[in-house]
Amino acid sequence: MACSSPGLSNKVMRARRPQRPKQNEPLVSVILCTYDRAGLVERAIRSVLRQTYRRWELVLVDDGSTDGSELALAQLAKSDRRVVLISRANRGLARSRNEGLALARGQFVAFLDSDDEVLPSHLRRHVDAMLRRPELDLLLSTPGVIGPRRAQYVPDVERPGKRIHISRCHSAGSLFAKRSVLIECGGFPHLEFAEDYALITRLKAHYRWGRARMSTYIINCGAPVRMCDIYGRGGAQGLRKFRRGGQRTRRWR
Repeated sequence: MACSSPGLSNKVMRARRPQRPKQNEPLVSVILCTYDRAGLVERAIRSVLRQTYRRWELVLVDDGSTDGSELALAQLAKSDRRVVLISRANRGLARSRNEGLALARGQFVAFLDSDDEVLPSHLRRHVDAMLRRPELDLLLSTPGVIGPRRAQYVPDVERPGKRIHISRCHSAGSLFAKRSVLIECGGFPHLEFAEDYALITRLKAHYRWGRARMSTYIINCGAPVRMCDIYGRGGAQGLRKFRRGGQRTRRWR
């Protein structure tokens, strides 16, 4: 049973078994969206460049940065032909991820937030796991976490008013999936908060998924001005105010 969402057009049929990629095409597309993360995004990108698995492309979506990070992104994109950079006016995280997904060429897709990083074995271990179990459409893993312990607890969307450790959340970084499935399912819904939770919940309900017993994705809870913190203080209304310019420096979680 398929699912749909307004995020992306529903044109790509589900591929149940990995197909052999063409010689010069990447097997994995890593999608990284960023907005004004000059002090952090370079570390995230370099963690992709250090991957032991070499058949990847990095789709960078610069969502209208104005802090100088756009210049650093352009230089990094020139350093490796596997890096694709898209820069345009600000449209928000969900739309940026969907734009990266529409541009991706890999058979599998991974996501990386601009304040996080991945260990060198991240892609290799996920690709190997998917190839060992070709019946699966996606893998979910438990990320590692760094940063202040108090910041590791975020609003729980299933239990309003409660908090949950971030490693237990359905976050985009915990997802490794077939690109065709993500497109068929409609991509990320355009929500104020927890669009990754909503997508992964749909995927688990309609596709075949497995648990990857690895913690090769590292969440940085020490990053400044996270969306989950703004949501925790002011809910959806706080996020809307923030996005309208309530804060001069806006950053994603």
